Amino acid sequence: MTAFVVRFYHTGEGVPQDDAESVRWLRSAAEQGRADAQHDLVESFRDGNGVPQDYVQAHMWCSFSVSQGSEAEWANIAKNCDLNCAADDTRPACRSSAPRP
Repeated sequence: MTAFVVRFYHTGEGVPQDDAESVRWLRSAAEQGRADAQHDLVESFRDGNGVPQDYVQAHMWCSFSVSQGSEAEWANIAKNCDLNCAADDTRPACRSSAPRP
């Protein structure tokens, strides 16, 4: 059910479009351990959709999501968690990479 509510608020389908409310529902699902919601939060924090852009939060949720994935999923998830970090980037989220399961 949460996935539907998230989509409705994100797209404005049947309710006023509200990215912040969509993220609130995503965070609830992510805190319950849903890897798909955790990954969607990565994109929200990375891109600043519904929340202020925050690379540290994006990295944290990416780590949670990756830790629940299988070895086969790891590369795809990690690729999608790209925080656009340059080699010399000093932002905290760019100083380490997500752990492998």
